[in-house]
Amino acid sequence: MPFIVPLMPTIATVAGAVGTGVSMISSLASGNAQAASLKSQEAQAKYNQMIAQQNAAAMQQNAAAVQQSGAYQEELQRKKNLQVMGAAEAAAGASGVTMSGTPLEIMAENTRNMEADILASRYNTSVKANQYLTQANIYNTQSQMLGTQADQYGNAAGTASSMGWLQAGTTLLGNTYKMFSPKQYSTSGTSGKL
Repeated sequence: MPFIVPLMPTIATVAGAVGTGVSMISSLASGNAQAASLKSQEAQAKYNQMIAQQNAAAMQQNAAAVQQSGAYQEELQRKKNLQVMGAAEAAAGASGVTMSGTPLEIMAENTRNMEADILASRYNTSVKANQYLTQANIYNTQSQMLGTQADQYGNAAGTASSMGWLQAGTTLLGNTYKMFSPKQYSTSGTSGKL
């Protein structure tokens, strides 16, 4: 047995060193796994941000197309109204009706009705375009939020990796202290007796 007693501190030291190494590797692996997960979430948030930006651009294009189409339809309707009014005026003149009194009031009423139709169409175009612009603003806001979220994930990934290294260093220092602490080899009391 005298041979075993001197080896006890050496075996304990080796076992402690192995345990320390395993704990350090575990801390590093955990930090790296967290960092990889956060980097993946960062990439997903950046992708979603890009999609939101594309959706916002599409909504803005839709709004512009609706406005352009509405202006074109308004122009066509005005030309059509002028033709209708011209034809009515020509028909009245051909039949000998003078443009005064009731015929003039009817023409004026028709003109007001036609203009009201154009204004209603313009309003509907404006409402539809504004709906697209509102949706574009929502997508832009979503894009900004996703950008912020991506930055947060990126920062957290760096922190997680650093924390893995910090935990590994703490494990190394703590276990090294425990292995080589004077209490470990004390012969007073029961701890030193075999």
